[in-house]
Amino acid sequence: MKNALTVAEKIDNPSSQTSALSMIADTYGQINDPKLAQEGLKNALAVAEKIDNPSYKSSSLRAIAAAYGQINDPKLAQEGLKNALAVAEKIDNLYSKSDALREITAAYGQINDPKLAHEGLKNALTVAEKIDNPSIKSDALREITAAFAQINDPKLAQEGLKNALTVAEKIDNPSYKSYALREVAAAFAQINDPKIAQAILQQTRQKLEIIVASRITTTHLQWELIYLLIPTVSAGIFLLVLLKSRSPLNISLTGQLIVVFPEEYVANLVLLKKRMKSEQRPSWYIQLRMVQEVLELILANYIQIPLDNLGLPSIRRKIDK
Repeated sequence: MKNALTVAEKIDNPSSQTSALSMIADTYGQINDPKLAQEGLKNALAVAEKIDNPSYKSSSLRAIAAAYGQINDPKLAQEGLKNALAVAEKIDNLYSKSDALREITAAYGQINDPKLAHEGLKNALTVAEKIDNPSIKSDALREITAAFAQINDPKLAQEGLKNALTVAEKIDNPSYKSYALREVAAAFAQINDPKIAQAILQQTRQKLEIIVASRITTTHLQWELIYLLIPTVSAGIFLLVLLKSRSPLNISLTGQLIVVFPEEYVANLVLLKKRMKSEQRPSWYIQLRMVQEVLELILANYIQIPLDNLGLPSIRRKIDK
């Protein structure tokens, strides 16, 4: 393996070098000798750190981090992941950094030692907090909070999620802040301590309500209405066209929505509305929340997914001409 690593270090092509490093890292991850595996991955990490291309460096780091997660020695695994995290933090490209951070976070979640896992995730959270892009920061928080929830120690999990909650509150963009807070709330729900989960979920729900309510203030009411009116009308027209084209029959609104959206999504919308009514939420709050949820479904199912698939070959087009 040392010879293979020496050869990989001399490869000029970054793509080929990354492939070689990934294979070497995977092999070290399967070695039933923690010290030998840790030493080999440490050398592989040194080679990966010298890669200039951020995307290939991130790919190499992801493979190395996954291998560290397989080492059957919590201390050695945590030490190696700490070094990998230091390398990932230096990546300039935010997307590449986020990809590496996600894999490192997942590897921390596999460490079978609550204290070491908590310490590692705390370091990962510090790196995520420094990310300026609210979307990328929100995605990073999702991974970190999910890993915190898997820690088999309610107090440590609670402490870590509270720190994640603090970071989420500092996100400037209201939409991404709301998304991050919902992920934190979901993570708290997984903690094996219902009292802790219930208390924090209540706090998180209040913060979400503040975000929604703050977007409709007396001073900015006219502008907020205009801001909401444009996408709402557009979405309404778009939804109407879909319903007319797909469902000419005279059926209920729920039935019509099922024609447009997956049935489980519609069921969640119905349950959400019933819950808000049972909680005696104001009508404007219910309407705004339902509009927000429907818009997110439209954007996800009919805009974002098609955009993501633009680069993929269509069944109507030949891949090779």
